[in-house]
Amino acid sequence: MLSRHRLILLICALALSAMNARAQWVNRTPTPVLRAYSTVFMLDGRTGWIGGAYGSILKTTDGGGSWQLQYSTGSQFDNVSQIGFIDDSRGICLISVGFGNEILTTTDGGAAWNVDTSLYNLTADSMVSPTQFWIAGSGDSVLVGAFCWGYFGNPAESHIVLYHSTDFGVTWSRQNDFPAPNQYISRILYTTPLNGLVFGRDSIYATTDGGNSWKADSFSLTGDNLFAVAGFLNPDTGYFAGPANGGDINSPTLIGWTHDGGKTWSVDSTDSFTGFLVGGVVFASRERGFAVRSNFPAIYTTTDGGLNWTADTLSNNIPPQDIASADGRTVVAVGSGGEET
Repeated sequence: MLSRHRLILLICALALSAMNARAQWVNRTPTPVLRAYSTVFMLDGRTGWIGGAYGSILKTTDGGGSWQLQYSTGSQFDNVSQIGFIDDSRGICLISVGFGNEILTTTDGGAAWNVDTSLYNLTADSMVSPTQFWIAGSGDSVLVGAFCWGYFGNPAESHIVLYHSTDFGVTWSRQNDFPAPNQYISRILYTTPLNGLVFGRDSIYATTDGGNSWKADSFSLTGDNLFAVAGFLNPDTGYFAGPANGGDINSPTLIGWTHDGGKTWSVDSTDSFTGFLVGGVVFASRERGFAVRSNFPAIYTTTDGGLNWTADTLSNNIPPQDIASADGRTVVAVGSGGEET
């Protein structure tokens, strides 16, 4: 029996100046429909990519009005978990295949994707696999990095291995291992090719030399916190969101802001967006942001930097898994609902 998934794409066209206007969310169901999507990236208001089950990648050039399938492995067990582009030509994605993850790169906007298995290694007594990537820079000065987790040695121990590439994934150079191998890593972000942040379970680590060395920030949280999602509007202004208590499904959400590239953070707590199943948060400005929870069929909007959130419940009753916007006017959320046929 096949499991048929209905894809939802929720498109919002909303000018930032219309701060009091209610967002109008519109269902889009591109073909093929036998997909379940979990990640979305928008380069600008018109161009973006989504990825998910069957190792599938789709592209839009009209703000989500239509989508074209660019890549698929054909296996329902493969899943694209992360997509990123530095411009309209060069992009990278992370796809789970079998027991590990592979990196795919493109230099023509996704018309062709190149599979890179060089960072994945599985033997009888060791395993290393990429878990996240990052892109920083512009023009000819673009640095791509990969965060790999694995275990090796005798006796086998956990390691977080860092690689970077200056030729967009054609070749990779190994850097020093991350100094906290047992740390849960929720997000890695680079604001420039030299300056990056790693968001652990309750600590933030910073590098100023492209990842060769890392220092635990003096900023830390207490309790069972979790930096679920994070992003930057520019090299100075960034944010994070996550539950104050990672073990409580009804936990208040912490919203953190930095205006100096992550050197210092201000943190507030909100009860209007609760639960540890934060699917995605994206801010278009210091005030206006959008969020989804992977266990509730709604899209949340804030106009005060995350202190207060308003929920727009979705009529199709499908919880979105991720959300993205590059301009604050077109916002795309993805998810899937299932029906047996």
